[in-house]
Amino acid sequence: MKKIFFYSLISLSLVSCSETKKEICFIDKDVLEYSDHNIAPANGLINSPISAAKVAEIIAKGIYGNSKIERQKPLLVSLKDNIWYVQGSLEQGFKGGVVEIEISKIDGKIVRISHGR
Repeated sequence: MKKIFFYSLISLSLVSCSETKKEICFIDKDVLEYSDHNIAPANGLINSPISAAKVAEIIAKGIYGNSKIERQKPLLVSLKDNIWYVQGSLEQGFKGGVVEIEISKIDGKIVRISHGR
């Protein structure tokens, strides 16, 4: 009986989300069932400069705001010792600081976040 209720609750949540055309639906964690499976790709979880830039952009926009980060594109990405270094850029002649985010290639952990002045 519990599983029927669980699936019914999830179905209702997903239906209401699709009707409003939301891309993300928040569901209380107590409703979802989790497995103990874990993926650990051999070449790292964040395995490309594009992935590193996208993760950094999402994090930076959440902290500093969309318009501030959009002005700092393109994002510059480098890799050293399994750490992605992602940094904003400014147009030539502009003064100011840029966002700097370090992300572990192996597990995706955010190692450091900063913004210059």
